[in-house]
Amino acid sequence: RNVTGVQTCALPISVILLLVRGRPITYSDTGVFLTVAQEILNGGRLYVDVIDNKDPLFYYSQAVALATAGWRGPFIADAFWLTIAGASSFVLVRLLTRRMSLAFLALLLYPLLLTGIHFFAGMSETPGLALVPLFAYLMLAPRPVLAGLTAAAIILLKLNLAPVIALIVVAALISRS
Repeated sequence: RNVTGVQTCALPISVILLLVRGRPITYSDTGVFLTVAQEILNGGRLYVDVIDNKDPLFYYSQAVALATAGWRGPFIADAFWLTIAGASSFVLVRLLTRRMSLAFLALLLYPLLLTGIHFFAGMSETPGLALVPLFAYLMLAPRPVLAGLTAAAIILLKLNLAPVIALIVVAALISRS
């Protein structure tokens, strides 16, 4: 239950993965994401004044990162998302197996999986996918209010993860019966 200790391990792993595997680019999709985030910061209304097909919380998180650390902010934010991914994978696997060795393996492997061959820093998939193990943990713990808030965040970050959320809910309900 020492989440701070897990985060202390997960953060350096995330930063190393981001430095080794992340390739921040400002052309292609990530350039569009930066432009939309800047328009939001300039007072533009998402889907009214500036339009793209990504989910709303993704763009608002990009705008916060952009306001905080400039054009590098959204890329640096991936360290935050990968830390959540690693730490929540750790607590989920520990809850499911009660084996510390497997939990540490999850802490290493899930962020590694997220930064696989098609990973570019600042892309829209990372935030939502990072929260999925946290949601599963909160469903199984059970912490229904926090699970609901996390599910809402995932759906607002990446709507196409809604079926994954539904499957986790079904699995959690079956495991309780």
